[in-house]
Amino acid sequence: MLFGKKKKGVWEELKENNVTVVNIPKSVQDLIQIESITKDGIFEIEPDNGDLHVFDRVYRFSDINFMTKDAEEREKILIQYCGILNGMNANFKFVICNFMRNAENLDVYEERPEHNEHQKDLVNAYNKIINSRRINEAFMLEQNKYLVLTTKKKNYSDAELYFDQMEASLYGEFGEIGSSLEKVDGVERLNILY
Repeated sequence: MLFGKKKKGVWEELKENNVTVVNIPKSVQDLIQIESITKDGIFEIEPDNGDLHVFDRVYRFSDINFMTKDAEEREKILIQYCGILNGMNANFKFVICNFMRNAENLDVYEERPEHNEHQKDLVNAYNKIINSRRINEAFMLEQNKYLVLTTKKKNYSDAELYFDQMEASLYGEFGEIGSSLEKVDGVERLNILY
């Protein structure tokens, strides 16, 4: 020991050199940057940066079953789909979320005394199929697809008007390719984030 000072170990030296690069969030609210939320699902996602605020809205869309289409129909759908994306005057992204289904929510039929022998056989066969699928993880996985539109507007009213105008055309265009589009409200968006 020189002049009463203790020599530092490797850990102490490394600890002193550790500089925080990013502030560590103290809560989920610090992690996910959302300034305000409306009941109809429009989120203001960036802090006030002057004249324009950034808003977004989420839409769930359904899958298109390509397995039942021939090559010509598939090509037509893809061309229409590309036309939808190219025609949107908006920033957008697609989000795909995988959720595990609750096995308890799968329909299993009960055998009842009033069933005849043929009905009992059908009920047993159906229940065997459901039980075999419960083992299959792919069957237990539910996939939801979302379209997120983003815009910069002066206020919430302008953003709402913009999203409403976009919806008017998108509902029809998604319907033409065999898909459906539905707006996700604020409570459901929070559940998705949860």
